[in-house]
Amino acid sequence: MLDIDRKQMIEELKKAGIGTSVHFIPLHRHPYYRDHYGCTPEDFPNAEDAYSRCLSLPVYPDLKDAEAERVISAVTQIVSRSRKSKLVSL
Repeated sequence: MLDIDRKQMIEELKKAGIGTSVHFIPLHRHPYYRDHYGCTPEDFPNAEDAYSRCLSLPVYPDLKDAEAERVISAVTQIVSRSRKSKLVSL
């Protein structure tokens, strides 16, 4: 687990010059399902949990190895400094 949320992760990646997006939007959040079936976020807690944490990193056919390595490095650094401290109980 991290001390930052998706929005903060996106901001940190933006500072590193890496664009992100959110492509996974649960079906129940789409207007058709919401309006026709009355779906609410509370009806699908697992999908909401996944949705709150997912983001899309750069991926496209012309992505160079060096660019992919830069993305990997930035994510690794952000995750390393944002890990929640694990408390050890005795």
